[in-house]
Amino acid sequence: MPFFLAAVVLLTLSAFAALLPRPALALGIGQQFNRAYDDFHALTRDAARSKYRSEWEKVERAFTEVYSRDPDGEYAPKALYYDGRVYEEMGAVSFVDADFQKAVDFFHRVVKRFPRHSWSDDCLYRAALIRRDRLGDKAGAYADLSAIVKDYKGSDMYPKARQALDEMDSEAVRAAKAAPAKTAPAKPAAAAPASDFDVEPDSGSVEPVIPASQADGPARLDMIRYRSSDDYTRVVLELNQPVEYVYKFLDPLPEKDKGNRVYLDLRSARIGADVARNVEISDGILRGYRVGQNDKDVTRVVLDLLDFQEHKVFHLNNPFRIIVDVYSPEKHAAPTALSRPPAPTSIGKPPKNAAKQAKGVDPGDLVEVLGLTIKTVMIDAGHGAHDKGAVHNGVYEKDINLLVAKEVGALLEKKGFKVLYTRTDDTFVPLEERTAMANMAKADLFLSLHCNAYKKASIRGFETYSLSLKSSSDEARRVAARENGVQPHQISDLQFILADLVLNSKVEESSDLAEAIQSSAVAHVGEKYGIRNHGHRHAPFYVLMGAKMPAVLVEMGYLSNKNDAANLSSAKYRRRIAEGIVQGLLQYKKNIESFAMN
Repeated sequence: MPFFLAAVVLLTLSAFAALLPRPALALGIGQQFNRAYDDFHALTRDAARSKYRSEWEKVERAFTEVYSRDPDGEYAPKALYYDGRVYEEMGAVSFVDADFQKAVDFFHRVVKRFPRHSWSDDCLYRAALIRRDRLGDKAGAYADLSAIVKDYKGSDMYPKARQALDEMDSEAVRAAKAAPAKTAPAKPAAAAPASDFDVEPDSGSVEPVIPASQADGPARLDMIRYRSSDDYTRVVLELNQPVEYVYKFLDPLPEKDKGNRVYLDLRSARIGADVARNVEISDGILRGYRVGQNDKDVTRVVLDLLDFQEHKVFHLNNPFRIIVDVYSPEKHAAPTALSRPPAPTSIGKPPKNAAKQAKGVDPGDLVEVLGLTIKTVMIDAGHGAHDKGAVHNGVYEKDINLLVAKEVGALLEKKGFKVLYTRTDDTFVPLEERTAMANMAKADLFLSLHCNAYKKASIRGFETYSLSLKSSSDEARRVAARENGVQPHQISDLQFILADLVLNSKVEESSDLAEAIQSSAVAHVGEKYGIRNHGHRHAPFYVLMGAKMPAVLVEMGYLSNKNDAANLSSAKYRRRIAEGIVQGLLQYKKNIESFAMN
């Protein structure tokens, strides 16, 4: 009997484990952290490998993944701490101030998010030493040490901080005695107030950006929201009506302890009551932002950045919002110390026979080295919550989009992909937040799923879109206007906004992905259901703007057509659609990965 009971218990536990979500059965966060911890300390002992930035970046990515899996968990503060340690070590090799500043920011993030954690005092102490010895920021170092003395009296860092403060005070006294006599004692410079943006009034030499329509009376800045990571930040300024605005990126002012900044002047605008004036973030490359009424008619917003290499500023409508995208220098891992693969000949694509040209590189590794791997897919179920999308024949677009998104995600997971979603339930996500989520997660592909509608109930069919400066047809312009929530005539107003975005987006790759999905989905569904092939089209979709990876929007059928609506209401049909989309994605992946090898 005991043996029988044990067998029953074992079988029950096995069955329960089979029902657990996949992450629960994957490598535990603790194990993942310990592996990254071991890799970090092994690298510090390896004089040869530690010279290469790519080696440190691998370890940094491992700790970042630990933090991302559970930002509030037991290992989150430890992972952030070691992210800081990695940048501290990189700075010691590169002698680049930006690496040391990133280390300080990571240490401060630990203190800000986990002030009672036992490592917080260590973070403050390491930040203080870096600021004092590496960055020449004695005032900042003094502030960090003072915080330890004030808030962490019983910690092991307290005596060290106290001693360091005493040494800095003694040094200041010696310096004062050695200084030549003056008629009046020098007055220490006061810290600049939050409202003092230290920007000349005429420095906004950028031509003003004027929206298509402008209401009478001053506009109101209602909200500032942001998403920020170590290499990408998107800030959204939301206003109650269109405004004329100028913007400019500013170089660092080390003598005034100011780093990279961008300011935006919103003309004929006032600050809303709920907008905070001075917000410290220190989360990734966005250190914080400041808001002030520069004069009675101009609201100024200053974004303080750690670093940036590339930036985009554009605006969207309904509601009117200004988008600021900032990217830090990209990280590229070299496969060997002495050789690198040849540079791509076009956007995102390597030259043919690249494997043969790249001496010293294993052909099997070349695809990954060139950034052509497709491992993570962000699936965007269009609309959600109060934004119902198209509603026809008793069917809500937002519901169909979510059902197909989950079907596609489940199929991709079975194929070994990591799948992320912009939403997994009936919630609202602003259009500009969706690609920001994909950029933050460093997704390899972005797939937005929608259903179409038209005033003529006879129109039906399947079509796939990629981002373009111009619409490929009047119908494409109409669809883009509907999904963007604007009037069709306003689509032409987007052209000057999109010019820079399209030049810097994965246009060619997105077009290839759209072609693959369109042909595969129609072939997979067409025979049985007689779906009409509307082909691959181009249009300016808000939801695809700013994506740093190939991004497409799929219109799976017309809910205004009874046949398409009935099909999309069928679980079997949705399954076929999902299978066709996945087959297209797999074909695109195969084409990309074979490109360098042929």
